[in-house]
Amino acid sequence: MIFKETSNEIVSSMESHNFGVQIDDVSFIINAITNMYSDPIGSIVRELASNCRDADRDKTFIVGMEGREVYFRDFGIGMSREFMLSDYLSVGKSTKRKDSSAIGSFGFGRISVLSYVDSYFVTTCHGGTKTKYLVTKDGLTPSISVLEMEETTEVGTMVSFLHHMGDGAKWQTAIRGHTSYFQNCELHIFSPVRVEHHSYEHGGAILKYSPNISTLHLVVGECLYPQIG
Repeated sequence: MIFKETSNEIVSSMESHNFGVQIDDVSFIINAITNMYSDPIGSIVRELASNCRDADRDKTFIVGMEGREVYFRDFGIGMSREFMLSDYLSVGKSTKRKDSSAIGSFGFGRISVLSYVDSYFVTTCHGGTKTKYLVTKDGLTPSISVLEMEETTEVGTMVSFLHHMGDGAKWQTAIRGHTSYFQNCELHIFSPVRVEHHSYEHGGAILKYSPNISTLHLVVGECLYPQIG
């Protein structure tokens, strides 16, 4: 997603100084970001499904549940060890800001899961190597550990975690609703199901409807956002 920058010249004799971020405050900022989601479950589905879609827009990605495990699986090029141990750890850093076809760009999706659980797994295949990482939130500061590595012919990335006991129905509802408008999403909840939605043209506007969600909502690109207010 590309953001257009505009600037206005202001003539003034006032002295100005730039804001900054102290490294000691990073844990506080990350904690504030993970606590900003009013609907953590729906937000996680939206953020991770967007990442899957952006990994390779021409390939089907999978959002599924198996027991208490929730997982998001794409078939893109994967992420290198160097990327995972550097850029992935930089919250707010994104490689998508100059890509007009990408949905994401804020660089917050990777820590959205920590608004719901204290740890999650990232298994990614890149350059013939499959690496499994554990991301954990110890106190306020997240960290990443390499769990295992092996040779592979697979491609892509999977993010997975365990939902809380008793939350299974909430996750099923959120997955069905928030993936409603993704073109290449396949749901593996009970059995593989293609995402279904319908489009209508009315008065010059394109209206979209999905049987998976009954409340009024906004669709930006392929992402569903609930109506506020």
